[in-house]
Amino acid sequence: MNNTIRTFIAIPLDPQIRQTIAQAQNHLKELDCSIKWVDPENIHLTLKFLGEVKLKKIDAVKQALEDLLKSVKPLPIELTQLGAFPDVKRPRIIWVGLNDDTKAISQLVSALEETLGKIGFKKEGWPFSPHITIGRVRSPKNLHLLSESISNYSLPGYLKQTARNITLYKSILTPAGPVYEPLHKTEL
Repeated sequence: MNNTIRTFIAIPLDPQIRQTIAQAQNHLKELDCSIKWVDPENIHLTLKFLGEVKLKKIDAVKQALEDLLKSVKPLPIELTQLGAFPDVKRPRIIWVGLNDDTKAISQLVSALEETLGKIGFKKEGWPFSPHITIGRVRSPKNLHLLSESISNYSLPGYLKQTARNITLYKSILTPAGPVYEPLHKTEL
């Protein structure tokens, strides 16, 4: 029996946001690039990937989330534009950016890093950049078209939601793609 589970902490997204992201994915799919797309039902805002976590440590993670988030107010989530890591000219990860003018999302991620660091989780080695991953490039096929389309695509300007909870998810890897199962939801 496996005594670990693959986990991450994320903000679930409203159906309207996921639908709009799916429309952007469909637009990019027409370019015939080699991309592994995130299933629209699985699209979320990852705050912290925990990886393989021992089952006996899950309760400590849940308690850390409850303690940290009891004073956090609901967060504004607003989509901005399409982009890519490391950059649009050399896309490897395709994402939808988020407006974080108030730094509320970045401050939450920083607080999560601190809190989870106290119970043994390694901090990320790079600064947090608020984004929603929507696809991973698998080959250089038609990358010039992809780069151009990412740069020129405009998301509707009214896409906003208020994040009212943070969820700890279990990630089950299957041949058909990952399956995400909520383990614990903490209200903001």
